[in-house]
Amino acid sequence: MQGHLAELFAGDVPTLVAARDPELESFLKSLKTTWQKGEVRPTHATASKPLRDWRTRVDPFESAWPLIRRWLEAEPDRTGRELFERLQVNQPGVFPDGQLRTLQRRVQ
Repeated sequence: MQGHLAELFAGDVPTLVAARDPELESFLKSLKTTWQKGEVRPTHATASKPLRDWRTRVDPFESAWPLIRRWLEAEPDRTGRELFERLQVNQPGVFPDGQLRTLQRRVQ
């Protein structure tokens, strides 16, 4: 078949006519709709991950959460940033600036 293709590329008239394979014909006809079915190979399927119900890290606000909760109950309109700044003033050096988003998620 490669020789046949090389002759075609060179512009020569092919010496052999390729025989038509009935399986190939049916495969080529099925290509029109096969893509709609999606990937059928089991190795290509993504396995669903089970839901996780455990923490991957220790909660940095575990000891301060009762205090933060009291602040929230007294002033529910306070933002996470305001609570974080208040916590940093209340407990200096314990909570670095990088933990702001963690507190905002927890307050949410």
